[in-house]
Amino acid sequence: MLRLWGRVSVRLAWGLSLGLLSGVMLGLGMGTAQAAIIECRLRRGQGAEGLIAPQYLFDHAPGSVTAQVYDGLIKARMSRPQVARVAEEVTRLTFRWEVRTSDTWGNPVDVSFRARLDLSGAISLEARIAGDLQAEGEGFCAAH
Repeated sequence: MLRLWGRVSVRLAWGLSLGLLSGVMLGLGMGTAQAAIIECRLRRGQGAEGLIAPQYLFDHAPGSVTAQVYDGLIKARMSRPQVARVAEEVTRLTFRWEVRTSDTWGNPVDVSFRARLDLSGAISLEARIAGDLQAEGEGFCAAH
């Protein structure tokens, strides 16, 4: 079990590797190849309700082009972390992934997410359906 923010617990049985939880820094531009679990908390998102979760977990090894992402929507719809594509830039990481969910009437909908993590630990996240912005949120992250 990994206890997040005091009250929420996440079972690690779903295959999210822990990497090294012993105080690994975010790793952007540090040249380290050790995996880090990045925990993000977002303030209340704007837009379609339920698309932007208040908490996110990213499992990422610097230099890797993929990562795993987990949040409340993924837990409810897919029960296991999803693979995210990663783009590393000098000042930020960008994660992209998709989640299949359903709209208000029960029709299947693919939601595309993009999360940008800056060196400062700030995160901005967008959710799009058919290319149209549906929801966005901002917050802060810390690596463990």
